[in-house]
Amino acid sequence: MTPRRARQTPSERQTAMLRFVYEFQQTNGFAPSIREIGAQCHISSTSVVDYNLRRLEEMGYIERSQEKSRAIRLTDKALHWLGIASEDADTFVYVPLVGEIAAGVPIPQPDEMPPEQAIEERVPLQADILPRYERDRLFALRVKGDSMIDALVADGDIVVLEPVDEPRNGEMVAAWLPEENEATLKYFQRIAPPPPANAVHASDDVAQPDPEDALENTPRPWVRLIPANPRYVPIELPADKVQVAGRVVALLRLYR
Repeated sequence: MTPRRARQTPSERQTAMLRFVYEFQQTNGFAPSIREIGAQCHISSTSVVDYNLRRLEEMGYIERSQEKSRAIRLTDKALHWLGIASEDADTFVYVPLVGEIAAGVPIPQPDEMPPEQAIEERVPLQADILPRYERDRLFALRVKGDSMIDALVADGDIVVLEPVDEPRNGEMVAAWLPEENEATLKYFQRIAPPPPANAVHASDDVAQPDPEDALENTPRPWVRLIPANPRYVPIELPADKVQVAGRVVALLRLYR
């Protein structure tokens, strides 16, 4: 008996899945989950959805990370099958999701970006919302905590950031605090240093310091990291004790 050859083109059900993935990405800027695909295509079993996704991957119609539910990318072969010009669908930027950051009390974070091969999840975003940025430099962090809630940044949201050395006052930034080995998400502001405890005033009946010595001993600038929740207090530190990893350029919220 001649063995039946495996199908090399998508079935009607698989085609429906491909079209849903494409339409979902166009609307939301990221891929649907396995459960969302199943609900749309009237498939009650997630294992059946996963089987069909594996077949589509084997046939070269999609690429995905096996560990992540929202990391599906349609290939040019899939777009051709759906009758969609690839240039019309090249509207997504896949930003690496490299970890978590606190919007509240700072939490420990790694002191360097994970290597490219260690990045397991990428966040698909519509390219037309990021026209001014160098897309290859963007990275994303998942927010933990509620100190930025009045800025509409909630626990579980994903923030997309652009690396920057000199942020402007008022920008929302991911700040690394080396001495505390912690990172936090806050508004950035440069401030004057606090006066020294033994500050001397010109009206005091004491000798004034030499101007050159005063210049040499000028206090270093400071930074204030400001929450957007009245329950939290700002963090104030010397500028050289704060390293800004990036400023927020986009916010992504997933409704589960």
